[in-house]
Amino acid sequence: MKKFLLISVTASILTAIIGYFLGVFLLPPKGRSAGSQAEVAASHSERLYKLPLGRFTFQTYAPNKERHYVAEMDVLIAGAADFERINGADGKNRLRDAVIAVTADLAESPNWEDLASSPEHDDLEAEITSRLSARFPMVRKTKVLSFIASDQD
Repeated sequence: MKKFLLISVTASILTAIIGYFLGVFLLPPKGRSAGSQAEVAASHSERLYKLPLGRFTFQTYAPNKERHYVAEMDVLIAGAADFERINGADGKNRLRDAVIAVTADLAESPNWEDLASSPEHDDLEAEITSRLSARFPMVRKTKVLSFIASDQD
């Protein structure tokens, strides 16, 4: 029993020492790994997949005023794996509901007139994307294809 215990302890200590000294040779050089990681990240960030959300309607309420909005939007997703995961019926519906909720919250905010006034909707797209990326980190850009507002008193 003492032999077995002595052999086990000695083998464990020798394995740890050998692993410690050989680990230096197994690691890649720091400069090369950092560069390759940056290249991989750049190649993944360049490929965006378009996910059309379609047309949706929402309304907001202000004192003595009811406003209806009709919007059509697309979302650009980074990476094929994330696109495949979100492109199913459940993922697309969750993303669409989140876009509607974010847009409706923005429509009730004080700076809404500034966001919705530009004809290209660049500021609105950027604001929707920044708020949406908290729940869906794979979303890189939101494209507003059409945006119509109508007032009712």
